[in-house]
Amino acid sequence: MQPTGHTMCAFPIIAVDSDGTVLDAMTPKHRRAFTPALIDVWEITRGARTASELFLHINLRSRHRGANRFEALGLFLREWSANPDAALPPLDAYFAWLESGAPRSEAALERALAEHPGGVALTRALAWSREVNRRCAALPPPAPFAGAGAALREAAAVARVAVVSGGNGAAIRAEWTRAGLAPLASDFLTQEAGSKTAILRQLVAGAGGAEGVLMLGDSLLDEDAARAAGCAFFPIIPGAEPESWDAFRADALPVFLSGRWTPETAARHREKFHATLGVQAPHPASRHAP
Repeated sequence: MQPTGHTMCAFPIIAVDSDGTVLDAMTPKHRRAFTPALIDVWEITRGARTASELFLHINLRSRHRGANRFEALGLFLREWSANPDAALPPLDAYFAWLESGAPRSEAALERALAEHPGGVALTRALAWSREVNRRCAALPPPAPFAGAGAALREAAAVARVAVVSGGNGAAIRAEWTRAGLAPLASDFLTQEAGSKTAILRQLVAGAGGAEGVLMLGDSLLDEDAARAAGCAFFPIIPGAEPESWDAFRADALPVFLSGRWTPETAARHREKFHATLGVQAPHPASRHAP
């Protein structure tokens, strides 16, 4: 349930996703790193174009936009395995790892591979992730969306700003540093720290209650995570990022800080967000963790 209190937040926290929310990195990374690395590492020769479009759709244009990379890979593998062109190794070990409750990170995948040496799917998933990191590092540094830097500086002056991302921690920190934004963040809570829902619940506890945390994100998974943690959510709308940041700075931030955030406030902000992603509100909660 969205917070409805009317008291000032004692220790407010602004939690922000990174790629596609603060940094204009989502589309370039998926088109030039995640997807071509998938085709190469998973040795997809037949139907490569169809496979690429499927993976891009999952990551950019579906309700799974913003998913952790290993979760998104699992979604792709489940669907692609039914395609006549698919020639995949046995996937049971990888799906078992996804469902094990372990953090969806390279370190956790390395531990799983140590316990199941020779697992082809686990080996390819780790190799793919490392190749994604290599290709992402070779891309031009992503720039913040117009208005994001100014809004975050304003937020950091009155609240704690925490980066909450499903991305690789070292890569996210490096990108924020190159963009000149790292000093504004008090914490970088990324895939190594667990799911976004788990992270937001920890932030809610640290803030003394759900009314003390506002999550900003560009995906329905970000919204689902905020809902599960009980905190407020403000969307950065894909394709309208500068306008979204202006609205955050002029409207959402002062309303949140004054303790006047209500379900009606949330509904007003998410209407265009849901329409942009083709979702009928209220949308069903995701069955997949962010």
